[in-house]
Amino acid sequence: MKTIQHTTKWTKTLAAAGLAGILMVSASGHSSAHAQVQSDSGNGQITAPVLATKMVTSKKLHSSEKWLKTDITIPVFQGLADSKYQDQLNDIIETHASKDLAKWEKAAAEASTLAKKNGYAMHPYQLLIQYELTSDGSDNGMVSLKITTEGTGMNNPDTRVDTYNFTNEAQAKRVTLENLFGNKYLSILDAYIKSAIAAEQEHYFKGKDGFQNIHPEQSFYVKDGHAHIVFQKYSIAPGSTGTPEFAVKLPDQIKVHGAVQAIIPSSKHYIGKDGKLMILLANVLRQLN
Repeated sequence: MKTIQHTTKWTKTLAAAGLAGILMVSASGHSSAHAQVQSDSGNGQITAPVLATKMVTSKKLHSSEKWLKTDITIPVFQGLADSKYQDQLNDIIETHASKDLAKWEKAAAEASTLAKKNGYAMHPYQLLIQYELTSDGSDNGMVSLKITTEGTGMNNPDTRVDTYNFTNEAQAKRVTLENLFGNKYLSILDAYIKSAIAAEQEHYFKGKDGFQNIHPEQSFYVKDGHAHIVFQKYSIAPGSTGTPEFAVKLPDQIKVHGAVQAIIPSSKHYIGKDGKLMILLANVLRQLN
């Protein structure tokens, strides 16, 4: 599958100060004024805080249903800056997994009853739920999680990918594709994906059944400087293609935004319509003492 390659690392430092009332940092990473700020380590750089504890631990869910084999591991967040959001997120993740488990237990039990009634061999159903923390926020302030659920019964595997993207701060906020790519994200991502599909058209549906456009609630996760746009199985391609993903390089402005978030809370800055990140100079000076 064709992807857009990433060639740069996200920055961890920010030179901050200025002569005007507002400091503007452009998408290319250049500010209107510069000043080096000495850190405690004396190396002249401000670095993102080191995570004191492991952000995610694992929890296993099990089934007592004879005809369902399970391998279910879900994430449990701990130590997030927003404890209320953390509790809500953990509850949502476990609730979804529990509902999937109950659904497949019911399907397996019904299938075994039908098999016994009709005298044919019953093969156990299977349910696999696994997760990957693709970004822990240490580089850019954004946490990104991917959870894959795959159930297998009498037919082909039923696969679903769920993603969660948010900022780890006192008031956690959901991160969207518009936050990452700006207000023209629809046209930007549509162009990338259509180009990638055209290069391997034999693996995708054509015409009205194929890819049309990105929608605001499109699933994605961030990993290694790319936004991985996820499509569910059968949505734009036959089952043999699985769950298509398209890795699109993040804009350079994210390097700057991530560095800002390391020292300036999101409540103290905002992103303008032109994609520039705006910070009140007073907030910069106050943060830097």
